[in-house]
Amino acid sequence: MIVTPDGWLVSDGGATVVRLPTVRTTPLAQGGPRALVWHATGGVGGPRFAEGLARRIQSYRRGIDRAASWAILLPRAGRTLYQSAPLTVGTWHVGRPGVIEGVTYPHINKVSIGVELENAGPLARIGGAYFAHPYWLDAKKRVPDPRCRVPVERVVTYSGRAHDAFTQDQVTIARELVSVLAAHFSWGAAQFLLSHGDFASPAKTDPGPLWMKRHLPRLLSDIFTGDGPTIVTEPPEPESSAARRVS
Repeated sequence: MIVTPDGWLVSDGGATVVRLPTVRTTPLAQGGPRALVWHATGGVGGPRFAEGLARRIQSYRRGIDRAASWAILLPRAGRTLYQSAPLTVGTWHVGRPGVIEGVTYPHINKVSIGVELENAGPLARIGGAYFAHPYWLDAKKRVPDPRCRVPVERVVTYSGRAHDAFTQDQVTIARELVSVLAAHFSWGAAQFLLSHGDFASPAKTDPGPLWMKRHLPRLLSDIFTGDGPTIVTEPPEPESSAARRVS
């Protein structure tokens, strides 16, 4: 991928870039973005799920639509990336103050690039099956929602809890994206170590430890060997009988 002068990504033989512009943007602070912030979509997903999300945020109806958007979305399957906003503007992905590299900013959206990963997040095991949030059709009667059921082949155990696995396609495209943004903005590894949970915990914890502590450190080590902060990769855990990992 390459970055055009107006902030759009263009494929150059790697991931395919699909441009679906959103109106849900905000001006960046002077000096441009200071970092990337990782998010996860939630939801079970499925064919064209990511594309549907990207198309949904192209417009905005105040008082009707949820005020949320992002610059880039990485779907589970396929070597495709959806870009909703150029890198010259901010999006509505955090919406609160926060700290980046020791500096407090009044509005993180104005100093960062929001990147979504299609992923259901932490899972609950109910009756031998796995379910994504909100889990229940009837919580009082403990009846799980079949629409929230995640196929068992996607389940991986990490830090003692079941999670929806990230795919090799996502890891590969994320590696390409990080490399491009690092070169474009002259960023080091530290600019890629932030998550939604860093600014909105405990209400939001995405994309969770499976991405932030397992996949991301390996990815950053591949790109920034000997550069920036020490990146610790946690050793893999034994696989459960129902889990399949993606390296």
